[in-house]
Amino acid sequence: MDLVEQIAKFLYSYGGWGVAVLLGVAIRNLYKDFKETIGAKDALIQTLNENHHNEIVAVVTECTGILTLVKDALARCEARQQARERN
Repeated sequence: MDLVEQIAKFLYSYGGWGVAVLLGVAIRNLYKDFKETIGAKDALIQTLNENHHNEIVAVVTECTGILTLVKDALARCEARQQARERN
């Protein structure tokens, strides 16, 4: 109750200016919380983007390796067929 009494005395003493100060402090605190929340959200988004990028790179690397193996196997098969046709 002591805080409420102090606020009441402050408002009684300063009137409209007191209300403006209290609202200013409240808005500043809300804005500070907002900025912290946005910062945390941005950090989370950045982390997720990096994770997704790493996963995509891993998948593309694996696909490239598989395609290289398939290409080599097809080249060997084609070489065998050409060798059979010559004989």
